Amino acid sequence: MPLIELAGASGVGKTTVAPLLARRLRDALGEDQVAALPEKDQPRQRRHWRHFQRRLWLARHPNHLLAAWRLSRRQPVIARARAWFDLVSTLGIGRRCLDRGARVALVDQGVLRLSLTTSHVPHIPGELLPDLVLQLVADPATLEQRRILRAKAKLARLHGEERLHGAARSRDRLAALPPERRGELLAQFNTKFCEPPLNEAELADVLAGRVVVPPEPPRVSRCDPATCTALEARGVVWRRIDNSEGHSLEDVVEAALQMVLAHLQSSR
Repeated sequence: MPLIELAGASGVGKTTVAPLLARRLRDALGEDQVAALPEKDQPRQRRHWRHFQRRLWLARHPNHLLAAWRLSRRQPVIARARAWFDLVSTLGIGRRCLDRGARVALVDQGVLRLSLTTSHVPHIPGELLPDLVLQLVADPATLEQRRILRAKAKLARLHGEERLHGAARSRDRLAALPPERRGELLAQFNTKFCEPPLNEAELADVLAGRVVVPPEPPRVSRCDPATCTALEARGVVWRRIDNSEGHSLEDVVEAALQMVLAHLQSSR
């Protein structure tokens, strides 16, 4: 029975797709046959991933607790120990649900919630790796548009010269959109992410291409290709689903459902 992870870059639509896919899986396999995180649509007594249950799972699996702590110390350091504890407990509880009779355990961002590097992959306990990853992908303009428009409580504010550079990077990512739409989105980017907001002249310079984007330092992002290859080498099956603008949500969820059902069939 597969442990399935929904993964992808920020803004690709995981939070939207995850509960819809969980519902479709329950319709197809049975209400009690699917364990899925997040659990907002489930009554409290049927939730598996509450904070107390995470702490209890970690207490009962000191070897995995130690593995998570060691991963938090491995270079390059990509997250604090608490994030690694959450990661291993998420996947560990998913495995426990499968051991107790569920046919599918679906998690929204498990091992790939962090920007893993190839140096971390060999040290993740094998039983905590997902069997199947469904990676949602989208073109840069779609991702940037969703990042600007999403209602997120905590936003990383840009200050000083980085306001201009951040706006220029956003402009480049939105290059495929019509100029009018690009201007509307950059105005919203300015309001949400710049502190203080750029003035009219600065924003005009960004839109006109007069602000040059300095090269960004190399960094590993979520679902980095090298990391994905390393996970596949450890037996993780990988499937990609295009969730760019123009693909209906219903079609994306249906494609994900069919991939899960096909994986179940092939695993018999």
